[in-house]
Amino acid sequence: MRIRTSNLSCTGGQRSRAVGLVKKFRRIAISVLGAICLLAPMAVPGFSQNFSGDARIIGMGSVGGQKNMALKFAGETPRESYRLIPVPLGLFQVLRHTEVFNPSDDRFNPIRAIEYAANPLHLTIGRNSDGAGEQLVTDLVNGQLSRDLTAYRGFIPKSNIKASGLIDPSWGKEFHLGSGKGLLHGVYIGSGPYISVATNVNIDQNLIDVINASTPAQPNSSYTILNRTDGQLAGAITGGYRVRIPVPVFSKSGSGRNGLYLAANYNYLYGLHYDTVDLTARFDTDAAGLVTLAPATVPLAVNREMSTTGRGFAIDLASGVVIDRWSAKLELAHGLQDYEFHGGAEYHLAMLDVRGGGRYSRDLFHPSAGIGLNLSERIGIDVAAFTTATNIERERKASFAVSLRIKNKN
Repeated sequence: MRIRTSNLSCTGGQRSRAVGLVKKFRRIAISVLGAICLLAPMAVPGFSQNFSGDARIIGMGSVGGQKNMALKFAGETPRESYRLIPVPLGLFQVLRHTEVFNPSDDRFNPIRAIEYAANPLHLTIGRNSDGAGEQLVTDLVNGQLSRDLTAYRGFIPKSNIKASGLIDPSWGKEFHLGSGKGLLHGVYIGSGPYISVATNVNIDQNLIDVINASTPAQPNSSYTILNRTDGQLAGAITGGYRVRIPVPVFSKSGSGRNGLYLAANYNYLYGLHYDTVDLTARFDTDAAGLVTLAPATVPLAVNREMSTTGRGFAIDLASGVVIDRWSAKLELAHGLQDYEFHGGAEYHLAMLDVRGGGRYSRDLFHPSAGIGLNLSERIGIDVAAFTTATNIERERKASFAVSLRIKNKN
């Protein structure tokens, strides 16, 4: 393994060459802000409704639009075999405020830009609302940071936020091995890239308390923001097992597809690149309790480590239940976001499909619901409502997804 380490810090001499105090604050604040922006789950998660254009999947809680590998073994019904046309309502919100992406514009807002990037497709209520956090960001990027942090009272970020994402498409073949004692077995062999990004930010709770206090910060004190971000690129070789277990209560109709489906994948990972960055930001106060640049301290320190080889593994588990008109999905994952749970169900009526579900991730439960209107035998429209927390304060906001569904010909 070859690891290369580099350290970057701002010394007192380097700070003294700055043109003025405001510009110093601006340079440091924007650097810190770049790390804080990573709080938003901006990477494409393996299970993320924010990047799925399929309102049917979102309404059922199977976020991410990924096919449930257990139900894939059950085979698609004509109802489930369709082409998708997403209706990206959220882009109208994003395109109306492109100035937040432009660093040369006074309205540049990197936090809002990341929130847009984290959920670009769907209409989100309250996405463009202003508040203390917006004012703090505006002042940071324009070099107008108030030395009295209580000027931003009402901005309450979480003291610890973890965000991570995964892109792991796999191309391969699924083989049915026949049945025995009512069980249907199968195996899967495939391969593909495995790309992950994870960030963990810790903001000094005392700093959060100072911002929302009625008095200035304690004199001659310091507050810190710590951030660690990891990214890795690997190739995955995947082997999996599938089984359908007949359940009598599910099979009264005689449908050969009904039953409980279980699936597991083992991914052997061959590492190609690993990169980690540790960032420490420090805010010092003077005798009056106002933010200052202390000449003997390092306000911003960055440490980076890289590797070009490595080995590892990942395990995926999935389950599904098929019961005539019902379709239920359950997914449990452990790894990038600690434990995550995703589940949902769909009930088919003549012209209307009713859906519900949700996901539990990072100590928050996000419910979802949806309906599908079958306009004809082949064309339908799906609408889903769900909550998302792609913002620095992890505040739940309601979002809506719309898509058109065109069934494939048999």
